[in-house]
Amino acid sequence: MQKAKRRPDGQFFTRNRKSINLFFFCASILVFAAMIVISASSVTNEPKAATLSVPLCLLYCLIAFLAAGKKMLDLPVDRFLAILVFSAFALLVRYMFLSWRSSDYVVCLEHWLSHVRETPGATTLAQTIGNYNTPYFYIVFLIGKLTDLSLEMFYLKFASVLFDIVAAYYIMRLVSLKDKRGWVRLGAFYTILLLPSVILNGSVWTQCDSIYAAFALGGLFYGITRQGKLSLLFFAIALSFKLQAIFILPMIIPLLILGYIRWKDLWVFPAAFFATLLPSALAGRNIIDMLSIYLKQVGDFPSATLGCPNLFGLLGMTGIGSAVEYAMILISGFGCCVLLYILYYFRSNLNEELLCLSAFLFVLIIPYTLPRMHERYFYLADLLSVLFAFWFSKRWYVAVLVAVSSFLCYLPFLFGNGYEMPFALPLLSLAMLIAIGIVLKQTLSGLIHPQQQIPDRDPMPKY
Repeated sequence: MQKAKRRPDGQFFTRNRKSINLFFFCASILVFAAMIVISASSVTNEPKAATLSVPLCLLYCLIAFLAAGKKMLDLPVDRFLAILVFSAFALLVRYMFLSWRSSDYVVCLEHWLSHVRETPGATTLAQTIGNYNTPYFYIVFLIGKLTDLSLEMFYLKFASVLFDIVAAYYIMRLVSLKDKRGWVRLGAFYTILLLPSVILNGSVWTQCDSIYAAFALGGLFYGITRQGKLSLLFFAIALSFKLQAIFILPMIIPLLILGYIRWKDLWVFPAAFFATLLPSALAGRNIIDMLSIYLKQVGDFPSATLGCPNLFGLLGMTGIGSAVEYAMILISGFGCCVLLYILYYFRSNLNEELLCLSAFLFVLIIPYTLPRMHERYFYLADLLSVLFAFWFSKRWYVAVLVAVSSFLCYLPFLFGNGYEMPFALPLLSLAMLIAIGIVLKQTLSGLIHPQQQIPDRDPMPKY
């Protein structure tokens, strides 16, 4: 029987794959840059905005490279084209929101940038400006000193977008620990980049949650892959950017118990944290002042919840007494200790999957039970919900419950009347509670009966 001949066009694409992919890559960069240059003035309302095509093209190249990997030019042409299309789309969605001036930017960031710009030299590094820790202020300082006044807000947003990409990369790496299929890895990567709360947080709100989240996810990944020093380094940098990193820091303990992080390497954490304060300290800022920033942040907003879909949102509480507040902090801490003890007791059953599930539980339970939480404080949970969905595709609805609840809580503050969600907030808080219950059951089931784990996903063909 005579063998069927391969189609000539298929031979052509296979034989010239690298050249074709390189052509499409270069052409896509030129097209993308042209789109930005042509539309920049109308989209951003700034005459100098055409220069934004440079950082946007660099971000585009970074997305494509991280998605495709080192051998990007060796990929099948159709897959490489899909990567280019999704990469461009992820950035263009953010590009459309660049001119949005959030109240946080107008009230805080714009004034910080103005102060940096008007103060000579590095004097501002020695001053207390705003209530963010010093590592983020370094970014504000560099943008205030090096960029044009009319473009400052855009570059602040680009900093957040950069770490959107880094966070997506580490979710992709975590997903690949269990499922190395190409379509699964890429699906997780682009799902993070297109997650509504991720887009709104940096590109609309000009917030920086993606920065601490990217380092926190990196710390989790390096911990699970037994790179202890890197894990502690990333966890420390995450905490130096935002206090919300404490939601995932309990994971250091099970990683220590399993020996993935060595006890003798613990010095890396305080060393890295204090290293982030060094530039401001050398400029003359008081070290006590820098270390007390997070204590001041906690006292800034005395409400029970600030639009966060947690226990206080479920109960419809706005104000909170000191006794109730301290009691809930103790209850939250006790709950974490109980979970840590369970992980210790069943340590012989712990694996990559259960460690990630435990991390997901911590970033859900802690902000759910603590008072004074903002609507953005489930950001890490949003990201890890994508990991959960790709690992346990039959329970994809958990990611929907978490991500949709978080996203809808953004809307009143960004586009409505502050924190007023009298009807929706209890429902969204209930949805988050249901998600916590499902994840808790999945985690306990895996710890107690590892052989009875629910099938992770429906059988699907290789990508």
